[in-house]
Amino acid sequence: MESARPIFRPRQDVPRRVGHYDLRADLGAGDISTAFEAQYQDGSLALLKQLHPWLSDSPEIAGAFLRAASSIDALRQNDPAFVSQIERSPEGDAVVYVVQALVAGESLSSRLASGGMAPRAFQAVMWQVARCLAVAHEAGVVHGDLHGNNVILSPDSQEPGVLIPRVLDFGISQVVARAQELRLPISRSAPARDYLAPEILQDATSVSAAADVYSVGALLYHGFCGSPPPRPLTFGPQGKTGTLPPQVPAKLAPLLWRMLSAIPAERPLMRHVAEALGPEILGDFLLLARVSQDPRSTLYDAQRRSDGKRGHLRVFLSPAEDGNSRRSPIAAARALQQGRSPYLVKFYDQGAVQGKDYLFMEPLNGTFLGERVPRGGLRAAAFPLALQIAQALLTLHQQDVLYL
Repeated sequence: MESARPIFRPRQDVPRRVGHYDLRADLGAGDISTAFEAQYQDGSLALLKQLHPWLSDSPEIAGAFLRAASSIDALRQNDPAFVSQIERSPEGDAVVYVVQALVAGESLSSRLASGGMAPRAFQAVMWQVARCLAVAHEAGVVHGDLHGNNVILSPDSQEPGVLIPRVLDFGISQVVARAQELRLPISRSAPARDYLAPEILQDATSVSAAADVYSVGALLYHGFCGSPPPRPLTFGPQGKTGTLPPQVPAKLAPLLWRMLSAIPAERPLMRHVAEALGPEILGDFLLLARVSQDPRSTLYDAQRRSDGKRGHLRVFLSPAEDGNSRRSPIAAARALQQGRSPYLVKFYDQGAVQGKDYLFMEPLNGTFLGERVPRGGLRAAAFPLALQIAQALLTLHQQDVLYL
């Protein structure tokens, strides 16, 4: 795909109806196909990719194109980054196409070109991309053509402000390689070349998991430094390390150098890349970001791995008091669960992990009261707010629990 935005450009060489779909908007032409926003006869929208007419004349290329689209069918339930396939053209059809779910959002290329992302948010996106590719690699599926236009940043419908990357065009690189072997007219687009491993630029058949690692490294470099990595990279005296721009987090610099190595065997496995990019893990929880800390505990934005539930996790720095104590945080959590007050936080879970007590609760969206008071941000709201706090404390007292 060349663009993530629907831009209607009528084409003379493509019918306005393909199969059961009306073609509504031309989303751009790639190396081997043109993408359209398409409408099914029931009114639903989808993404239809039609193999270029001069390539569909080859039964071998047409078959490879359809197989590539189906290569991740069994993986889609394992990671939300995989895009669902709806249908494909019948075998032997003159117009060769596949239909996929239409993913709303902005391409990673577009986001990087318009100013990029905050480092923490960008790393979270690339962790999900690497995790998706690691799942594919474990199943023997290689992408081979990863660049920013093949990653769509889709808003999470359940978590405002959270982006879910969706990875498109798995398996297309094999189609490109076979077309070049058959000397069919095809060429790599300029944006894609900036992210392709050097061995693929020399030989399109050199598609491997290591090539995907290079592409993820090139995207990481672009996101942190503002442009794709230079070719060739300049290494230090021993050829082992080099000086990366200061925008690259120091913790990731050694890994990034290995990912961008010109020698495929020197690059790390994708699962190791995902582990390095991912958040800290505490038991069943992914610690996505630290929200606050006090002398007794640390509050994290967290996600429970077992069911994907997002919330805030308060981890106590030392074991909390006995759960039977009137002053125990665990007792308070039980009281909050039973109190049913609209002014009290809803708790999902409580327990201990690695010797530390924790409370898992609904996300705390807003500003802490302690941050508002010094700025004089309460004023007329002070009395109603104090009344709500008093009602919350009354609920605790009715459960025989003290706040302090």
